[in-house]
Amino acid sequence: MKSEDSIIHLEDVIQNPDDPDGSDGQPSNPSNISDYDPGELGEDDNDHDEPSSKQKKLSSGTHKGGRMKDQIWDSYMEIGDDFWGCKMCQWKNKNPKADRLRKHLNDCSKKRKLTILAAPVTATNSMLPTSSTKASLNYSQSSIKDHFISTNDRQQLEINQKLQKAICSSNIPFRVLENEHFIEWVTSLRPSYKLPTPKTASTYLLDNLYRELCPGEEEKTAENCTKWLQVCRKEAEEKFSIKIVACVTDNCNTMEKMRRDLGKELLCYGDNPHLLNLVGKKASPEKLIQKIIKVQKCFRNHDFVTPALKNSRPVLPSETRWNSQIDCLKSYITNQGKYLEIACSDDRVNDEVKTIIENGSIFRQANDSIKFLEPIAIALNRGIKFLQKDSSMIFDAVHEWIKLKKELPQLFAESYYKDKFAKGTPAFAIAACMIHPIYRGADLSNEMKKDGRDWISTQDKNFLPLTLNLACKDESIFSPCLFEESVLADVSPINWWLTAQQDNPTKISDEFIKMCRILLELPASSAGLERIFSAMTNTITDKRNRLGVEKARKITFINQALKNT
Repeated sequence: MKSEDSIIHLEDVIQNPDDPDGSDGQPSNPSNISDYDPGELGEDDNDHDEPSSKQKKLSSGTHKGGRMKDQIWDSYMEIGDDFWGCKMCQWKNKNPKADRLRKHLNDCSKKRKLTILAAPVTATNSMLPTSSTKASLNYSQSSIKDHFISTNDRQQLEINQKLQKAICSSNIPFRVLENEHFIEWVTSLRPSYKLPTPKTASTYLLDNLYRELCPGEEEKTAENCTKWLQVCRKEAEEKFSIKIVACVTDNCNTMEKMRRDLGKELLCYGDNPHLLNLVGKKASPEKLIQKIIKVQKCFRNHDFVTPALKNSRPVLPSETRWNSQIDCLKSYITNQGKYLEIACSDDRVNDEVKTIIENGSIFRQANDSIKFLEPIAIALNRGIKFLQKDSSMIFDAVHEWIKLKKELPQLFAESYYKDKFAKGTPAFAIAACMIHPIYRGADLSNEMKKDGRDWISTQDKNFLPLTLNLACKDESIFSPCLFEESVLADVSPINWWLTAQQDNPTKISDEFIKMCRILLELPASSAGLERIFSAMTNTITDKRNRLGVEKARKITFINQALKNT
């Protein structure tokens, strides 16, 4: 018989019958009651172990002879009508034998819980003691939820979302999720919670939070762009005391609609190099270019033609570089003979490409297109390169458009190019050209002069006479030394006007100087700003800091969105 010393006596434990303990108030295996056979016990165990009335009276006193009471009875109480009940659960039995009571005590779920809770804990992750088979059995049958708070999938997701907000709103790097002290701290708060990896936080969780905070706003529509611009204007004025007076954008349909929606709130205009790029793209024969691109791709993307072409690598056009279309045509003309030889000798060249190469009409059209596009390319190249400089202003753009129109009169006679010319020379840009101390409205057509004068008059009627006197170099207002070439070359337009105001403050008002500051500082394009973003793209890369521009953009958006909530 096993020793009873290992059984924990819990006479002092008061059982609350309303407290759920995992037991239904019956033996864990009720079939054992009906199938119980006293004959299965040994002779010693068949003796009736129920204590007599005398034994009950002496149970708390000194033993005075006779058979000792089995200690198993200490874990039970007499209920009445010969029923005995377990002190730890609601199980009861009529006229039980000691062996029956012992069997229930071993199977009692409440007793197992109390035994485990009463056991001393020496380590957070210690192994179970191998000396007690019964203890190991009890532990394996217990529920892990009885010892700490579990975390299901839904709770894991909720905690991850809150953690992601904390990281993004505080500009904490994702690598904190790998910090051993941070992991130790989180584990001490909730051991069952598993921290996400930095990769999961910077991809899946970041994208989910971004979509949650900007539902529907991610789409680039004119309405959304207008709203974002107004938010930026307000923040610039409130935080930095900067007043935004103009807006330059690219020339897609969305941006053009946004500029129309803004109306007269801002001086809005399109990026001039981009407009020139559209002019060149329209002038190029699109259908011819597409056929030649098929040939170029075939000989560029297959290794079997590389040895035959040697250093004559086919050129493909770029959407953002119009001149690359001419380079594509020139590359085809140069390589067409080699293309024909390879196509005739190698069956791996597909039939469609062979047909294009063998078509002499396509070759002649490519030659004629180069002759037509060459002067356009030269003129546009000069204008694009010049207007993409940080120092190029909107009055420079007006001057370049005028030169292009003179050099390419047939091209700008068509309605499409007239429209692009008008977009590149809005009335306020013409006014800037008229008040510039070097240009002074030179080479402007009568129609353009009228548009510029009307715009200046709408600002202040007194501004127009001063503008006209500038064109005439009126010495009663402007000192002759101000028009010397060395002065015009080395002095900025704004400083030139400030000097002229000092010479004649009564005729050049502060309001006119304010208008000059606005018009003469408008850039010709957004190229300078785009270069800043390009530099950021080269700095914030996956290779350098595992973040990337797209993730940085989302984190910045989330950071601002959470601050505004």
